[in-house]
Amino acid sequence: MLRVLIVEDEAWIRQGLIKSINWEKLNMVLAGEAENGEAALQLLSGTQVDIILTDMKMPVCDGKSLLQEIERRALDCEIIVLSEYTDFVYTRQAIHSHVSDYLLKPVDPQHLNDVLSEAAKRLTEQQLHRISKDPYRNLFQAALSHGSDAQYLAVYRKYAAKLRSGDIVVSAVQLEDAPAEPDELPPELRRQLERAPYRTQALRDHTGLPVFYLFSMIPGRYTAAQDKIYREWLQSLFSSLQTGGKRLRIGIAREAASADKLRKSVAEAADALQYLRCGQGDIIHFDCVSASATQPLPQAWNEAQLVELLSRCAKQEAAVVKQALLQTFCRQELGYLPALRSALIDFTLTLERCSGKAGYTVNITNALGENYIDRIGRIEWPEEAGQFLDEMLQAVLDVIASKRALTTTDVVDEIIRQIETQYMDEISLMQISQRYHINYVHLSRRFKEHTGKTFTEYLLQVRMHKARQLMQTYGYSLKQAAPLVGYSNPYYFISSYKRYFEQETEEQT
Repeated sequence: MLRVLIVEDEAWIRQGLIKSINWEKLNMVLAGEAENGEAALQLLSGTQVDIILTDMKMPVCDGKSLLQEIERRALDCEIIVLSEYTDFVYTRQAIHSHVSDYLLKPVDPQHLNDVLSEAAKRLTEQQLHRISKDPYRNLFQAALSHGSDAQYLAVYRKYAAKLRSGDIVVSAVQLEDAPAEPDELPPELRRQLERAPYRTQALRDHTGLPVFYLFSMIPGRYTAAQDKIYREWLQSLFSSLQTGGKRLRIGIAREAASADKLRKSVAEAADALQYLRCGQGDIIHFDCVSASATQPLPQAWNEAQLVELLSRCAKQEAAVVKQALLQTFCRQELGYLPALRSALIDFTLTLERCSGKAGYTVNITNALGENYIDRIGRIEWPEEAGQFLDEMLQAVLDVIASKRALTTTDVVDEIIRQIETQYMDEISLMQISQRYHINYVHLSRRFKEHTGKTFTEYLLQVRMHKARQLMQTYGYSLKQAAPLVGYSNPYYFISSYKRYFEQETEEQT
């Protein structure tokens, strides 16, 4: 599937774009979203992206600077620019950076999907026409691509006459780190490939991870004797790459395959790579993996204890919670990384919920400064999971400690910031007063003294003016704006909107 990155500084516009794209029909997935060019470049450093959909006018690093850096890095992706600004400087940069299309806001959803469809066609054609002198290398690249099985078979048929008879064994090697250049091999891996018993090529994974797929071409049918020789060499490769305490793991496909069935072997090797033996790297054979290894991890925490820990802001006890969670994974003979990531997400969600029960609701994504699901998705080793837990628990307890020390004036300022940024969510002054352990009546009175409005009036004002901005600036209808400013019933919102501005006009006159 093609991976799309959306770069836009306004969160509601990003969400509108995401909802407008026909992901399944276009065979696309969301690779990530960024609020400015700098955040986009960070994502591009570690994430494979096929299409970039970017705004031009953004803070920190605008679209013009982003396009210049993409061009400097020679990134191979389609770029679609969308902006309400028709300034010549931006247009010129877009043209100079080989942008595939330039759309003005507000973007029509059908037009956007048509443009994405054309970009997908160009990418597919480019992929099919990348011809290498070595037909095998071109075939291996196609097997690793995001294209469909039908697209792979088209490449296979193109080179079938040039392929020698024989099977192909596929393994995947995941290193702790790898060279920055995508086509560069680690020196020790290159030396071991020269010693391989069969002609072997290594290609880097397209996702940006330090993963290399090894394609070993077997003369004739793959026999048990050849398998023994191959696995002995693979063990030697593992030992040589592990020197110096470096972490790595290797996954092997179930069996050798003919060239036309190569994508299945790639998928099996990639799946085997998701397992760790007793929390450490090893050589994992896909045919030895049992279904039980993929089962969810048992819960390693108690919600009541977490609430108590957070209520007391007990930082010393956080280490015990972390160790309990990691040990449930590392004690398994064969640990499944997706199960570890899922357990981390469950624990993080539980921690957010428990922080609210403790009276100090914490948004963990905000506390960490990045989306915690994205962060967890990048975890490849138990040590990285431990580091995440340390940082996350510390961040949560720091936020709670700071909230416990807030004065009533600080809380009012915090409420105003929350309304300005979370107006689309359910916000209750009663819940806020309970969270900060401040009398509701006292907090309500102080809020009105500070703003001149009641909490409900202030929230209504923010929501209505945000809705008007969506309609006047971005072309949304009243019905479309309703859910974006916190109203699930569009008809109630339309009535409230008209009544609010009628009253505002009367007061001004």
